[in-house]
Amino acid sequence: DIVVTTDLKVGDYIPQIVQSDLVKINNSSLYDYYAGYFIGAYLAEGSGNDGNLIHLALTHKDKIELIPICNKFLDRFGIIPNIYEYGEDVHYNIYDTVIRSIVDKFVGGIDCKTKYLRKECFQYGVEFIKGVIHGFSAGDLNLDQEYERWKGNTTYNIKLVQSLRFACQFCGYKYHSSKNKIFVEGKSYNISCHTIRFGNRKERQYRRFGSCRAIRVESITKIENKKCFDINVNSSNHLFSIGAGIITHNCKQNSPGSKTAWGSYTSCSNPHIRRNSEYIVIASKDTL
Repeated sequence: DIVVTTDLKVGDYIPQIVQSDLVKINNSSLYDYYAGYFIGAYLAEGSGNDGNLIHLALTHKDKIELIPICNKFLDRFGIIPNIYEYGEDVHYNIYDTVIRSIVDKFVGGIDCKTKYLRKECFQYGVEFIKGVIHGFSAGDLNLDQEYERWKGNTTYNIKLVQSLRFACQFCGYKYHSSKNKIFVEGKSYNISCHTIRFGNRKERQYRRFGSCRAIRVESITKIENKKCFDINVNSSNHLFSIGAGIITHNCKQNSPGSKTAWGSYTSCSNPHIRRNSEYIVIASKDTL
């Protein structure tokens, strides 16, 4: 069923795509799981604005878990990283133009407040993306094997949150984040709390149908009006999914060829669609 978002009620069930298909448009054998893992490790722990330097700030736990896999990627180029240990800190340094260019190809931003995954990450298939998630989780999150999840906090970075949510969607992982504050020496800092579930431990809580699961609406919060993009799907099927796997519908009914405030042209031939409304797909009672 398709309903106006304002008609959505607590207790309704919304279909969510469990795992989206990722079309591999570049078949380079260089960018596999190990390459993705290295990129994920850099996303979590990396820096380096000094020419060709790649620096990973690690701990002894990271040294055992993360370094051996990163080295498998560097071995392809005959590169041996410089590793320095100072107390509990481990510094993993690489000086190489090729590795620097590979990192810049896949990761934007310069520090923990700005780093994110570039769109090129999603051109090399699911195994590469899984490597990215595993490398990031090994660097910044803690493994909770009992509950089949990685969990941890990072400096607040909305682009990072969006990158991880999008990447997890292609791997069948369930991603959740929240924004919180911590106080250090009287100063407050914004942090992101990440949870990535890689198992099916909680799957029994969801009703499944086909490639989707039905998630229950627990609460509804209205927000102020904001500018947004109106997406027009040039197809008889006007459904598409957003990054979190929620299925939505073309949002406006304008006269054919009418121009919106954003300069895009939209139209809707369904006479039952209300004018100037946004729509979302819900699971019908028959389906449930």
